[in-house]
Amino acid sequence: MNADGQDVQRLTFTAGGDSWHPAAHPFKEEIVFESGPVGGEDLYIIDFAGGNLRKIANAGSRKRMPAISPDGKKIVYVGYAGGGGRQHQEIFIMDYDGSNIVQLTDNPEEKDSHPAFSPDGKYIVYAAGIRDSDDIIIMNIDGTDKRKLTSSPQEKDWDPFFLCQPQEP
Repeated sequence: MNADGQDVQRLTFTAGGDSWHPAAHPFKEEIVFESGPVGGEDLYIIDFAGGNLRKIANAGSRKRMPAISPDGKKIVYVGYAGGGGRQHQEIFIMDYDGSNIVQLTDNPEEKDSHPAFSPDGKYIVYAAGIRDSDDIIIMNIDGTDKRKLTSSPQEKDWDPFFLCQPQEP
């Protein structure tokens, strides 16, 4: 749709599954999103007109919640490293074309989810926790220097992201 909410257009038609968690590329007229039946989601790219649909990252594991780096070169996402169970959600990063997949977290007893890049592309934030308690963690984009930003024994703190005020050139 346009920025004013006009000219709404449907881009996906997924039989037997849902399409969600869209992320717009910062420079290309493309959207990365997850699609598929629950338990079998994967990542896809589609152009703004709804054409050129293609699956990326054919690694065979469930992939969800993509976010694109500010330079448009990387995608961070939630992958299911432990056989698909909710407690085995981990954070992965790959090149925009789906190559060079790297697992950034390794917390089999926790669920790591909802990753987002910092505006400068140097950090990734994500939610991590056990059962009903999530905290916000920040790390370098290579997975090093993980730091807990919140401590919430009962409440959920998920869907972390950065807000920034763009400066005029």
